[in-house]
Amino acid sequence: MAEMIPRLSAEQLRNIPSRAEARFYEACRDQLPAEVVVIYSSNWIYRKKDEDKVYEGEADFTLLFPRSGVLAVEVKGGGVVFDTSTGEWFSIDRNERRNAIKNPFKQASDERHALLDQILGHVAWRRWPGTRLTMGHAVMLPDVRDALPLLGPDRKKEFMGVHGDMQVLDTWVHRVMKFWHQGGEDELSSTGVQLIKGILCQSIEVLPALKSLVDDAEQQRIKLTANQAKVFRTIGGRRRAIVSGGAGTGKTLLAAQRARTLAEAGLKVLLVCYNRPLADSLAMGMGGVAGLTVMGYHQFCEAMIRQARALGSDVLGEAQEAYPSDSTQQEFDMQYPVALALAAEVVPQRFDAILVDEAQDFGDEYWLGLELLLKDPGSSYFYVFIDENQRLYERRSTIPVQEEPFYLTYNCRNTAPIRGLAYR
Repeated sequence: MAEMIPRLSAEQLRNIPSRAEARFYEACRDQLPAEVVVIYSSNWIYRKKDEDKVYEGEADFTLLFPRSGVLAVEVKGGGVVFDTSTGEWFSIDRNERRNAIKNPFKQASDERHALLDQILGHVAWRRWPGTRLTMGHAVMLPDVRDALPLLGPDRKKEFMGVHGDMQVLDTWVHRVMKFWHQGGEDELSSTGVQLIKGILCQSIEVLPALKSLVDDAEQQRIKLTANQAKVFRTIGGRRRAIVSGGAGTGKTLLAAQRARTLAEAGLKVLLVCYNRPLADSLAMGMGGVAGLTVMGYHQFCEAMIRQARALGSDVLGEAQEAYPSDSTQQEFDMQYPVALALAAEVVPQRFDAILVDEAQDFGDEYWLGLELLLKDPGSSYFYVFIDENQRLYERRSTIPVQEEPFYLTYNCRNTAPIRGLAYR
């Protein structure tokens, strides 16, 4: 019996809108060996190359085979018709009514490529001992008796399943994976299976740093909402990203957990925020994580200024000479950021990942010094967490991330009346 994620009861299976998907779920559960992991309805957000638009993707089923690789399966119920004259696809229900559908083979192919992007782009995948991964896709048509009429250049029998294959599913998936194995690929292994489970569907829990300090006796854990978990998994494969959301949507929790995950993967990580008390709380709550530095922005500037001074460079003096001012605000908004940029040219310290919380309060001058501290501007991680509704200071900046933001929409901390009153 295969490991099913999620584990659905008989009642839950009856409530699945697609009877074909429910039948395929049952067939996987009952016929595949225990070492196989079957993930039902895995979803993600991705961006196609050379396009600005963000797409949401979903695989009906993702099968993980320790001895071979990964298989994305698209399941379509009812009869299926392909009109060669128009290139259109239709499903046929029991009353012989036609309904236009997407090309299931293109869907399966897109799912395979999107899954590969999510897996290979995630920092956790570095722990996989192999070098090349077998990744395939297939289409299962449980109500179709004969695959012959549907065959074509991109619709090969080797990765098409029909009614008869549902009765011998283990044999069918073995045939499909044999087709996609081209030689030279490594086994996925149990390590790879666990890594992919973590990337695609691991439950995410984070300890709220502020509450743990106020009430250490109550070690309450906050389970992220489905929206937050999707964003958390999605940015795992992105080198640069903006996460936007209102108060109570968990931005700081996500920033802290993402910083911890990157540091635990062996990267050198910097997490900065505008508010010093928040930075101190985060630093106390995340103490002991090797490779992780947590500071307020200006606190970090001061640390870099001291390091530069120890190397013989008075970067703050240079900034003050270039931008003289008697205003404390001008000192914070111009002199310190300029000094940080100058220090970055002197101090050899570099980071594999930089995360910025409370980015709505950062000015244009704040960003240059941070970007200069990235080990590799092209491949290092740079994440920005922002809430436009909490802009406390009259400054606007151009965030150096071109990607469309990922939005957190569910308020899991404040009740609606408190949130509404606070925002007014």
